[in-house]
Amino acid sequence: MRWSQARAAHPNQWLLIEALTTRERGSRRMVELLVVVDASTDGARVMQRYAELRRELPDRKLCFAHTSTPELMLEERPRRTSWTCSESSPA
Repeated sequence: MRWSQARAAHPNQWLLIEALTTRERGSRRMVELLVVVDASTDGARVMQRYAELRRELPDRKLCFAHTSTPELMLEERPRRTSWTCSESSPA
């Protein structure tokens, strides 16, 4: 699924996603294909689920984002070897 499809399927919700394919865009990676792992209007619940899955599946590219975010980018945090979703900045 693409981010635009996830946004349309889950309007105004927090999504826990796994990035399946990405491409480089500067120092970040743009998410091309993803799987929605969880969805909720309760951001705290999605963050809690994210933390649980990060412990269980540390090698997966998991992150959470709100569907109001127009473009989904990943930014690696080397110290924790985790991924964060962030809004893209104008090129």
